[in-house]
Amino acid sequence: MFRFIYPIPLFIFWMVNLPAQGWTLQNPPAEALSLSCIAVLDSNHIILLADSGAQVRTCNSGLTWEKQEKIEKITDRFIYAVFEDMSTGLILTENGKSLKTYDGGDNWTIISDSIIPAFRSPFFLDSDIGWAFSEYNWIIRTVDGGEHWENTPYSPLTYNLNALFFVDSLKGWGAGNSGKILTTDDGGDTWRGQEGNTLNHLYTIYFIDSLHGWAAGKFGDITYTSNGGLNWQLLPYTNLLQIEYLAFSDSLNGWLLGYDSNNPFRNLWKTMDGGESWNMCALNVTAAHFVNGNLGWAIEDGKHLGKTVTGGHPWYLQYSTQYRPILYSIFFSDSLHGWAVGDPGSILCTRNGGKNWFVQCSHTQKNLSDVIFLDSQYGLIVGSEGIFLTTTDGGVHWTQRNIGTGKCLSDIFFTDLLHGWISGENGTVLKSSNGGNSWTVLPSLTVYALESIFFLDEQTGWTVGWNGEIYHTTDAGQTWMSQSSGTTEVLYSVFFTDRNNGWVVGSSGTLLQTSNGGATWEYHQQSQQYLKSVFFIDQNHGWIGGHHGVFFRTTDGGLTWSDESLDDLDMIEDVIFLNSQSGWLAARGGRILHTKNGGITDLNQKDQNIVSEWTGFELSLNYPNPFNPATTISFRILAANQVKLEIFDLLGNRIRLLVDERLIPGSYQVIWDGCNQNIQPVSSGIYFYRLSSGKESRARKMFLCR
Repeated sequence: MFRFIYPIPLFIFWMVNLPAQGWTLQNPPAEALSLSCIAVLDSNHIILLADSGAQVRTCNSGLTWEKQEKIEKITDRFIYAVFEDMSTGLILTENGKSLKTYDGGDNWTIISDSIIPAFRSPFFLDSDIGWAFSEYNWIIRTVDGGEHWENTPYSPLTYNLNALFFVDSLKGWGAGNSGKILTTDDGGDTWRGQEGNTLNHLYTIYFIDSLHGWAAGKFGDITYTSNGGLNWQLLPYTNLLQIEYLAFSDSLNGWLLGYDSNNPFRNLWKTMDGGESWNMCALNVTAAHFVNGNLGWAIEDGKHLGKTVTGGHPWYLQYSTQYRPILYSIFFSDSLHGWAVGDPGSILCTRNGGKNWFVQCSHTQKNLSDVIFLDSQYGLIVGSEGIFLTTTDGGVHWTQRNIGTGKCLSDIFFTDLLHGWISGENGTVLKSSNGGNSWTVLPSLTVYALESIFFLDEQTGWTVGWNGEIYHTTDAGQTWMSQSSGTTEVLYSVFFTDRNNGWVVGSSGTLLQTSNGGATWEYHQQSQQYLKSVFFIDQNHGWIGGHHGVFFRTTDGGLTWSDESLDDLDMIEDVIFLNSQSGWLAARGGRILHTKNGGITDLNQKDQNIVSEWTGFELSLNYPNPFNPATTISFRILAANQVKLEIFDLLGNRIRLLVDERLIPGSYQVIWDGCNQNIQPVSSGIYFYRLSSGKESRARKMFLCR
């Protein structure tokens, strides 16, 4: 077993200022811990160590991770970790603390925190026997895991060494400046010189046995021995500026951390020919650990942990402290179990209501557009290029399956455990009657992409998409009827609360509402921003999310929408609620937010059911209703503002502007005489009157019967 250890910069804090007091940021965490060490007990049990004593653990080779209690009294960085078996392990910090565990990392005990002020380049054979350089470059040695250290007779005045390696308690080597290599046969009591065949400084040294070893350092020099260091030969030029650490699993397969002239970051390189040639396999690597020539883990930039099973390419993200993908969809199967997906191939999962989110491996780099779970274990994901993933264990394992199309898939919806539909580009619609085990590709509906699909039951559904297109089915999707939306905007999301009442949102602030199953749609413009998601939990409570943090909320079935926008968010892509109070939203930058108050951003709002107490105005029912030839509309203004009172027909066309002026607080009555703007009588039918004040509006229905 071998390891890379590399110290990294102090951690930073990433802060997000959310004016929305009713929302809590769940991902990414506000405190950006920096991962510094990988402690591998075996191929399944791994501990990640972060600054300030933080640690996370996996028992299944990284499929799932659990945060552990912070190690007490640790405020600095971990620089070294080693386990000699499944129980006994040692970790070291940069300020000289030694901690030991005898139960696999469940509990850690500080066995020394006051050794020589600081040490560097530690090397341990096991959890007891180790060597390091002291503050003044003396070689120090311990046989009790760092509880006690002693100086060896080695004098730092002879050579300036930078790295140590031992194959047993006696035989070891040291590499240093000007290509100098020393070797010892007595555990470091005496040393003799070897020529490394280079004049450049050497910063790292590694042996796979008592004969075969490598040393590397400045200007990318790598020197190799096959006889224990009696002779060293310089390997071909690597074109690297500096090599800081290297390790080998056998005589052919090895890895190094170094810099090249084309990249400012410390990258991971691999050789498959004993160091004769090298290929870069990962960027900006903090630390890496391989258990054999294929299986390994690497920390990128102190934030992300990747796993490889092919020795270095490809890598699959397994854990992240600051994961910020573009999230397109979020779904909760209950109050604890939730998933969010995005690109490239991103899956986040929580098992505690979002308190902690961790990465699940999708084994794809394709964009994932939507996720749904039929229970806490069985889930399905769709995405670009026909990608279709399923899981039967809550996402621990995701399986890619052939769905019968290579089209980009946008949305997936199930009405029960058996009946499901998928929509996608070029009018793609697929149907399943067996829980997603097999899918039938239905005839294409249009040349445009269908962004969203929704079904009330296994027969009745709608799908919407580009160019303002809306389609409706009453036979489970076998046939579809086009419905006129009255717009050519892109329609991103559709939701119905029953067979009659539905909503569609889209680009340029488009909000469409129907009360007759989509036979006619009323157009509203709630914002100038793109609206990406609409969701209702019942007949009354609904939410809309969109770009630039636009967020609207209704408690009266969409008659009025309150502006609860989150100004510091970029793009809200999806919204889901479990009840009228508890919900989540997914946004760009990997942000997931949770609310426990229905999404109210102003905590001074007292009553969530009486609109007049928080909209700034009251709009009463017109009287009489039905009416002929005229009706009276009464309203009360609670705060001075610019006010509009408008009349619309069923198609969303404005018939009459009755009020457009700044009004002071007070009660008002306006009579509509049943005429349009040109004072021509309009025909009998259903009309809507809408009162707007500031950013808020409310509409009611009335019937003119001539």
